[in-house]
Amino acid sequence: FFFQAEDGIRDKLVTGVQTCALPIWVAIDAAHMAAIIVWLGGLFALWLAPNCWLAEPEAVRPANRFSFAASVCVPVIVGTGLLQTWKLAGGLDDVTATAWGRMLLAKTMLVVAMVALGAISRWLLEHEGAEHLRRTVLTEAIIGILVIGLAAGIVSQSPRPSLPSQSYSQQLASGGVIASVTISPGHVGSNEIHVIITPPGGSIAPVASLVGRVTLPAASIPASPITLKKEGPNHYSGSITFPRKGDWTLELIVGVTESSNVQVKGTVHIP
Repeated sequence: FFFQAEDGIRDKLVTGVQTCALPIWVAIDAAHMAAIIVWLGGLFALWLAPNCWLAEPEAVRPANRFSFAASVCVPVIVGTGLLQTWKLAGGLDDVTATAWGRMLLAKTMLVVAMVALGAISRWLLEHEGAEHLRRTVLTEAIIGILVIGLAAGIVSQSPRPSLPSQSYSQQLASGGVIASVTISPGHVGSNEIHVIITPPGGSIAPVASLVGRVTLPAASIPASPITLKKEGPNHYSGSITFPRKGDWTLELIVGVTESSNVQVKGTVHIP
């Protein structure tokens, strides 16, 4: 009872933390999008402005305002982008291992190019005037469209590399009992297990019970029970979790009768 109560309290605490963190990530996403809209919107506004207006002295003030806004938006975009990457990919260690990460790096390089062009535009604004901004602003805007295209493509990709897997399918026998076991997909984490029992002599009489557990001797991980339910005559299914890779020992205790048990063992390799 005390263990169940402790598990319940822990689950509620985890759920509470996740619920509190949700508005923070929503705010981060909103800040990221708002900064991009201001930056790209200002670029297109300057590009579409007529040359005669840009040549006027009064054009310097809105151009300076946009330059200041861009200097604020760019750090916001970079900072919130790094936070989003850390959240989705779990860090930057394997960022090149997925198409998502490679597209993200390409997007980052384009943003760096936009920042460099922004520095050139700022110099031109201070030394040559607003009327000389059109080419650099147009180039920035085009690169910005490419960035948006890459961002749209990134959405369809997975930020984490797929886990290696190796399905397990074996017949384990002992004491005249044959257990046909399949485990899929066979990777670190949650898996599905199916067990079909053939009693001694190949009879179709139903067995009394089936209990399973797994251990990882190499890492001194103690026995963990397997959740099994009866699907039909001598057919059991359930879920099995492997918290790490290695050669796991699978043990099945078959209750042939109410007073007679047979244990079968096998080794399950999780890559």
